[in-house]
Amino acid sequence: MAEEKEKDRGFLRGVLLFRDLPDGELAKVAQLLVEKKVGKHHVIFEEGEQGNAFYLIKSGLVKISKAASDGRAKTLAILKQGEFFGEMSMLSEEKRTASAEALLETRLYVLDKPNFSALINKNPLLSLQIIRTLIERLAQADRQIKNLALGNSRAKVADILLFLAEQFGNRDKLPTKVNIKLTHQEIADLAGLARETTTKLLNEFVRDGAIQLADKEIEIVDVAKLREWVM
Repeated sequence: MAEEKEKDRGFLRGVLLFRDLPDGELAKVAQLLVEKKVGKHHVIFEEGEQGNAFYLIKSGLVKISKAASDGRAKTLAILKQGEFFGEMSMLSEEKRTASAEALLETRLYVLDKPNFSALINKNPLLSLQIIRTLIERLAQADRQIKNLALGNSRAKVADILLFLAEQFGNRDKLPTKVNIKLTHQEIADLAGLARETTTKLLNEFVRDGAIQLADKEIEIVDVAKLREWVM
């Protein structure tokens, strides 16, 4: 058990949210966290639920989505190891504003609301880092809004592919594989387009030599060409 908690502290030290905490406080955080394993496509929480926990991704991927006016789920973000979610309901009495689903088998660290509140009250640096993360997510939301305002569908899909390459690929090496499997529907959600339109454009990008597709995997071959389509 002591060895496991030591590994937990090592992981937490590498997480942006906790990296500035003193060793003593970090050890306390490690004691409070409960590890939870969930399967692929497991719904962690749903939009409209009362929030009672904060989540940190130890491994795996989590999709954050929100119900659109037509009833379909709109993908807002895809989070990876070291990122956290569920903090909004911890900072207010509002219900969950989005749903969270594991895209892969995922391991989470879970912190309940009373312990989260006590931790934030005792460590102002955590509050500051959460605010910074919220600002970054607002910037991502702004990116999505601007994406929707792009003049054509080709530019929208190209912009999402560049985003995925930046977040989940090796930016220093081409071709680079996006280390996440997404359906055409999920890419369409991110781009704000219909699935049929997205599939057509992805196939066009393959023919143009900008990307390769295989079994829901995307390989970025020509970043410059994608950037040309966005401009």
